[in-house]
Amino acid sequence: MPPAASDALAGAVGSDASVEAVLRNPMGLHSRPAALVVKAVGAFDADVSIANLTTGAGPASALSMIGLLALGAGGGATVRISASGPDAAAAVETVRRLVDDGFGELDQAPA
Repeated sequence: MPPAASDALAGAVGSDASVEAVLRNPMGLHSRPAALVVKAVGAFDADVSIANLTTGAGPASALSMIGLLALGAGGGATVRISASGPDAAAAVETVRRLVDDGFGELDQAPA
């Protein structure tokens, strides 16, 4: 099977998904954003993990707040969001949207 055909087949029947994203909020993946991630991924039938590509830390389960905090992913860090399972693509997209939105912290006035 040509590579393009096997890639298309994997995308059609595969249950894995991943994406890289840059943490846009100044504090990165601190306790509040980590809690949002844990809550969001709990709704999906997927095993979701996040790795800090900037430092090489992880991956950590997206269901573990302690694991996410241990990544040390500050503002500007690049992370890889990966998932496997029936809801993998939806779970990855949900976390990517949280990251892209700065976890709701971009429009807040500085303290």
